Amino acid sequence: MKSFFASFFGTLFAIALVIIGGFFLLIGIISLIGSSNKGPTVENRSVLVIDLSVPISDAPAEFNTSELISELSGQENQRVTLREVLRSISLAATDDRISAIFLTGNVTPVSYSSGLAALHEIREALLRFKQSKKLVYAHLVVPLTRTYYVASVADKIYLNPEEGMAVTGLVSEQLRFASLLKKFGIGIQVSKQGKYKSAVEPYLLDNSSPENTEQVQALLSDFWSEITTGIEQARGIKPGTVQQLIAQKGLIDAETALEQKLVTSLEPLTAVMDELKQKYAEDGKNNTFRQITVANYLAAFE
Repeated sequence: MKSFFASFFGTLFAIALVIIGGFFLLIGIISLIGSSNKGPTVENRSVLVIDLSVPISDAPAEFNTSELISELSGQENQRVTLREVLRSISLAATDDRISAIFLTGNVTPVSYSSGLAALHEIREALLRFKQSKKLVYAHLVVPLTRTYYVASVADKIYLNPEEGMAVTGLVSEQLRFASLLKKFGIGIQVSKQGKYKSAVEPYLLDNSSPENTEQVQALLSDFWSEITTGIEQARGIKPGTVQQLIAQKGLIDAETALEQKLVTSLEPLTAVMDELKQKYAEDGKNNTFRQITVANYLAAFE
């Protein structure tokens, strides 16, 4: 019996020792990673780079273990929140180390990220940034409507000379299940008051009702008016120019974009990088202009 208890408690002690040792080993590894990766610093004459292709959400992202591991290993998070972008622009306006803002990438909405409301707030923040007398640059490659809506406030807009502009109107699409449900003998019972109640239409109708079509068109017209008016005011062109160009051209070619003052110049990215290196500062290690991303810029304040 004594040997049994001795063996039992010895095994229990060994298990506890392994667990405690593993815990402290994990803490040590995390501390080592943290100490080996010093926080980013903001050098003088840096340019804040806002990559519009990175999903911008107006709510904190859900917990993701892969992103946690990336952050622990020093890699940059591949998504940002609207609050982070707005805060970085606001800080940059009064930060003597930041000389300008550079917009790049094409807005590619993922899930509910980079919506028109969020992009409108970013656009307004850039307009406030320009009051600091610092410049906003943008380099575009086949910009989509959302991308150009934001970039149109830039002081200098560069378009890749080999590409055009994919600025088009807005469209609304809705999945409909009425025929599918009918095929499986599923009936839908709905009680509603008034004609403009379209939330249940996908389950009842194969096509949009006149009332729903009317209200969706009104909504899209408001959005489109906001986009085109904002672009025309920012670029100093006549009202109606954007709509006319889209109606005539469909996809706007580079030469037309330059002629109509939608862009400042037709330049490849390499030429723009060289210009920014000469005007501000050079990052000799990476052969580009001195720059910092939104995530790294905010991390420098922590």
